[in-house]
Amino acid sequence: MRKIIRTKNLLFLIGEQRAMVDYFKYVNEMEEQNIRLSKEYFFEDMQKYELTVNVLAQTLHEINQSFKGRGLTPAKKIATIMLSSRFMLASKCLFNIILEAYYYEAWILLRSLQENVFYCLCFAESNEHASRWLKKEGLRLKEVKKIIKFSSRPLVKEAYSFMSDFVHSNMPAIARVSKFEEKPKVKPPERPEFRKNANNLFKAFRTLNTSMLLILVDIFKDDLNKKTKDIVTAFVREEQKDLGLQ
Repeated sequence: MRKIIRTKNLLFLIGEQRAMVDYFKYVNEMEEQNIRLSKEYFFEDMQKYELTVNVLAQTLHEINQSFKGRGLTPAKKIATIMLSSRFMLASKCLFNIILEAYYYEAWILLRSLQENVFYCLCFAESNEHASRWLKKEGLRLKEVKKIIKFSSRPLVKEAYSFMSDFVHSNMPAIARVSKFEEKPKVKPPERPEFRKNANNLFKAFRTLNTSMLLILVDIFKDDLNKKTKDIVTAFVREEQKDLGLQ
């Protein structure tokens, strides 16, 4: 005897003695376990990550306050606020998926955030670039890379290439989350699994955030008060020192 469950166009055949696989329950349990392990092993990294995001949020708040009662202009300031605010929101999403051990997906999101930084660097170069970005035809990433001299930034280029492997599902990236056993036998990932070296993802975001903070101080130098600019700049220096970027 078989019981047939109909859901629109799908038919699931379930044997009497065999229950349907509850994948969501299985993964939810793994997520809970991974969160516990992440909090245990990454406590200090998590605290630093939260601090850097809060500094970004405070900086954006100060910028918004400075424009109270007046219009936000020119185009480069509008475009930068749009992308940096999106960057901040995505940072919380990134934090969550790292805790749950979705490391492959975290690198994909990190590349997107890196592209946010590229665009904001481009806006800092010229208001015209921001004006083009705001228009329907937009500003292509290929052009942005030329403007910010992407090819002359070897470390940035290397990091971007590394993250692109995850976006495009290249074999080296897939291999990082697969298990290779004797015979040989490959076991593809079917659940998020905790790894002790995943704190590098927290550090990768903090590196990007230092760039975003410096861009904000540069573009809004006439809008932020001196005290705020000094505090943010000093914080960035401390972050760069802690991350080994100085």
